[in-house]
Amino acid sequence: MNEKRDKLIVETLGGCWHECGKPPYCACPKCGETNTDLQGYYIDPASLNIDLSTPNGFFWVWNRAKQKEWWGEFVIKWMGTNICICGEDYHLFIDELFINPDRFADALAEFLEGRK
Repeated sequence: MNEKRDKLIVETLGGCWHECGKPPYCACPKCGETNTDLQGYYIDPASLNIDLSTPNGFFWVWNRAKQKEWWGEFVIKWMGTNICICGEDYHLFIDELFINPDRFADALAEFLEGRK
C-alpha cells in the first residue's frame, strides 16, 4: 500500500480515508466507520482503508474513475493523443497501463496531482 497515493485517489473519487487516532472510540464523519469492532476492541483505522495495489482496490478505483468527466483526458495523457482505443490498440492500452493495480494507481495519482 502506498498511503499517500491511495489517500489522494480515494478522497478524489469520493471515498473516505480513515486516520482516527488511538482509542477512545472515534467514527468517520463521512461514512460512519468506527475504530472499534462489535465487541468494542480497537481496530487500526488504516485497516479500514482501501489498498489500491490489490485487485479489489483496483476495481474500486476503476469503477469510479471511468465515470469522471476527466477519464478521457486521463486516457489520452497516458496513451498519447494519437491512440485509437479499439482493436489491438485497446489490448495494448490495457496491458501497458491497467493490467497492474500499482501501475494504474501510480498513473492516476500523477494525473490527479497535475490537476491540482
